[in-house]
Amino acid sequence: LAGYAKYDAVLTLDDREAAQADNAYTAKIAEYTVELKLLIDAKVARYGATFDVDFDISADDLKAKLIGTANKNDGLYAAYTLDEMKAIYDEAVKTVNGLKSTAALDAEVATLNTAILAVKVPVTAESKTAILALQSKVDAFKEYAAFVGYDATALRDSLLATLVSGIKTIDAEAITEAVAAIMKDGKITLDEKAAVEAACGLIDAYIENYGDDAIVTGDVETVYEFDFTNLEVAAVETMIAKIDPTAKPLDVEAIKAAREAYDALGETTISAEMYAKLLSLETLAAELEETEADKAINAVQSLKIKTTTKLYKGKKIKVNWTVKGDTSAIDGYRIYVSTKKTNSGYKYLAKTTKKYINHTSIKKNVKKGTRVYYRVRAYVEIDGQRYFSDYSTVGNRIWK
Repeated sequence: LAGYAKYDAVLTLDDREAAQADNAYTAKIAEYTVELKLLIDAKVARYGATFDVDFDISADDLKAKLIGTANKNDGLYAAYTLDEMKAIYDEAVKTVNGLKSTAALDAEVATLNTAILAVKVPVTAESKTAILALQSKVDAFKEYAAFVGYDATALRDSLLATLVSGIKTIDAEAITEAVAAIMKDGKITLDEKAAVEAACGLIDAYIENYGDDAIVTGDVETVYEFDFTNLEVAAVETMIAKIDPTAKPLDVEAIKAAREAYDALGETTISAEMYAKLLSLETLAAELEETEADKAINAVQSLKIKTTTKLYKGKKIKVNWTVKGDTSAIDGYRIYVSTKKTNSGYKYLAKTTKKYINHTSIKKNVKKGTRVYYRVRAYVEIDGQRYFSDYSTVGNRIWK
């Protein structure tokens, strides 16, 4: 296309007229048309059929498509540029060059027929996947054959259709069985939601695979179109109604479960009365949790801890501690170590839920014979915040 770039983005009437008047430009368009037509004719001659890729047009027609006409009202601004035409031309050439020979298509028919005849009958649920995969291959082949005008009457696709029909019957029976299990009591309950969703999946696959929605009738239709909204709302309201705000202790977990169930409804809502009760219960639960949190914090902060140590063979110091007070609220203990007798220089060593640790390693720059000091404190974690007891008494031991 060298030399024709000036016409790639023709926008004005004058430019269009100039392009039409450029003999070299219109000659290039005619060359495209002739070359493509000859290429197509040569490639499809083996089929004895006309192969049309929307380029079987005259040079004048193609020129009109490319550069429009001198009249703005005749689609002047909808014309192709040379770059666009070149891309279309290249794609057409690629398609034509990729056409299969008659011998290759005959061989494909033989292969497909062998595969069809190899399918065992009667059709079973186990052979379903293989048959549907074979059907996809046959459909793709038939589409290509129609595209190139190949005579595919030797293909045993009618036999395959019979096999597919057998699968359709199996799938229909599976749907019928699934629906019958759901409707065994004559109604659908919330507990059957998963079963209903599974049955609807079978129905959707059936419609997609066979293009047939006639099965959606009677109980199948009832299951397929069932809306669980009312049942889900009723279940949430029942959960809320069962919670006694005066109960000692208040069932906080039930309140949280009711909130989760309500949030799962999405845009669907419950009655104003039940929602008001849920909010009231959550307020009570929050007040209770705040009270319990204060109790836990106070309990931990009031603990008194005494630390002792013992040296074992193998350079191991066992750090033990005893605790006075209510330990039911604590989440664990944190242990600190120092080589200084003063209260400074302590570094975090470890945490545990036990009342001892074995210290078997220490910094390399600590010389043998150095006295090592330990202290401990308990903690409780509430809403991501840690609350601690006072530090324990100091336990110490010489490192050997």
